[in-house]
This record gives sequence, structure tokens and C-alpha cells, in this order.
Amino acid sequence: MMTEHKNIFFSIIVPCCNIGRYVDDMATSIREQTYRDFECLLMVEESKDNTLELCQKAVDADSRFRLFVAPKSGSGSVPRNTGMKEAKGDYVVFVDGDDWIEKDALERFAKAIDEYGDVDLIAAAANEYHEDDDGHQEFACKRFNYLPEDDGKIFTGKEATVRVGQLSALPYPAIWLIASKLDFLRKYQLSFIPGIICEDEDWTPRALFLAEKVLVMDYCFYNYRRRPGSSMTSLTVRDLHA
Repeated sequence: MMTEHKNIFFSIIVPCCNIGRYVDDMATSIREQTYRDFECLLMVEESKDNTLELCQKAVDADSRFRLFVAPKSGSGSVPRNTGMKEAKGDYVVFVDGDDWIEKDALERFAKAIDEYGDVDLIAAAANEYHEDDDGHQEFACKRFNYLPEDDGKIFTGKEATVRVGQLSALPYPAIWLIASKLDFLRKYQLSFIPGIICEDEDWTPRALFLAEKVLVMDYCFYNYRRRPGSSMTSLTVRDLHA
């Protein structure tokens, strides 16, 4: 039986900038979670479209959503750092504003924590979709840094680091593949470097190595939309050396 938590158990942190086209999909997937004990922090940076208006609408419709507005910073680092400072949950889930999560994502995580006990990180999986200029999208691949037989295993951070390195010379370091215990993040001051693109590639290995317990879940809770015009598809060499 899953434990009921009287306080906020999950904080979902969502950087949002120029993603008006996708806000409804993202917000709906969070609002309709089967596990209800969460807050959603919409970290909206200055946008050229209606991102702010749509995020405000989501906040007005659900008291579990909170809105934070800031100037454009150039990457997801600053909104994520601010979100971690403002978060009230026991665990943090990072979602990009143009992506969406499965409706049972938080419930599956909560059940796993009840079964295995508190862990610093949950390393799960994602579906990747590719979207063209017309908005048509197709499934591309599954993103998972472990093997199916690792499902349900608990590694130390060092063991997990070695495991991922053994399986792939280029593991996928996306922050949205991980759910993190907030006390663990604050203990080690695991913040993102402001102003850089691909900030996940710096943050994720540090978090993984420092963790005492990493629970692996072969479960695609996240849906990543690779689209034209995003920070990843518009990446330049200069961005990598900013």
C-alpha cells in the first residue's frame, strides 16, 4: 500500500521560454497526474510569444501551480536553480516546457520510494519524438542509460557512474531522466552553471557520482520533443564555449 504524504512530496520545475505552442500539453500532463501530492513551479522567462499568458492560465486553473517570471537568461540553468530554491517537495522532477510526462509518472515514483525506501536519485527512461516544421511528430527512440535487467536495482553513485560508462561511451545526460531528492541536491549545492547550453552534461555526472543511492527504473515516464528552433537543435559552437 502506498504511503499518503500530507505535505508536498514532488516539486515539478518547468523552465518556460517561447514555448506557447506546447504549454497546454505540458500543463495538462502535470495537472492530470494520478498522484495528487505535488506542486508545479512554472519558471517563465521573457518570451516573444504567449508563453506567459498561457502559464498564468494554468496557474489560475490549479492552485498547485506557481508562477515565477524573470528576464531571459540564455539557458535552463537560472530557472532551474531558482526552482530548486523555491521548491517545497521532498523530490524534484525537472520537465522542459515543450515536453510532457506520463500521467502515472509521480504515482510510479512514489510507489517505488515506498517499496525501496528513500533514495537520492531515481534514474528512469524517456521516449524521444522528432517534430518537423509542420508540427508532425514521430517516435524516434527510447532514452535509457541502463539495461532492462537493472530495473529495480539500487546502485551507489560511484557504481552507477561506472555502470553507465561501461554501457555507453556517450551516455544521455539529460536532467529530465532523473528524479532527485531535494535534501540531497541542497546538501551538495548541486546548482547549474548559468548561461551555458547543455548544462545537463555538467550537472548530471556530478549528481550521479555524489549520490549514495540510485534507484534504476526501466520506465518511460518522460516524453522528449526534439523540435526545430529549440535550444538543442539551434546549438552552435559558440554556445558550447559561452
